[in-house]
Amino acid sequence: MTWHTEPRFAFPNTGTLAEAVAKAKASLPRFRAALEDGRCAGSFPGVKIHFPRPDGGEGQHVGLAVNSYFANLYFCTPFELPTDFVGLRMGESKLATDDDIEDWMVLVGGVVDGGYSLRAIRAELSAGERARFDAYIGLSRYAPEEVEPCSVLSSDDS
Repeated sequence: MTWHTEPRFAFPNTGTLAEAVAKAKASLPRFRAALEDGRCAGSFPGVKIHFPRPDGGEGQHVGLAVNSYFANLYFCTPFELPTDFVGLRMGESKLATDDDIEDWMVLVGGVVDGGYSLRAIRAELSAGERARFDAYIGLSRYAPEEVEPCSVLSSDDS
């Protein structure tokens, strides 16, 4: 696990992150469909995008709130940024395409759909760190990976 200067900007080792990104990319059509048909109204949809450093260095993996999805574009704003982040400020908009998205999630009532990088990060934490991580995110549980995003809104069986 690598922690940046602020714990909320942790990301898992490279191999684990690659697996999480692959799962998120494979399931991205499900996320898009949920945004398009409105079934996630009242939830918090978000994406994670990698922003390389201007000097070509690794950069940061940043979480953005998805405000809307239209014409194959995600209209996003950051919900948190590292203090040393360059390239986007709080309150600014970022347009993203499927190619930009590393991960996606929908948070509703403490249940996270998607969130593959969050799952990977959480798996590498100690029990005490997991509790702090869960509280920060507002996580009570993860929805099973095979369910449709936001199905928790219509059923508690997920």
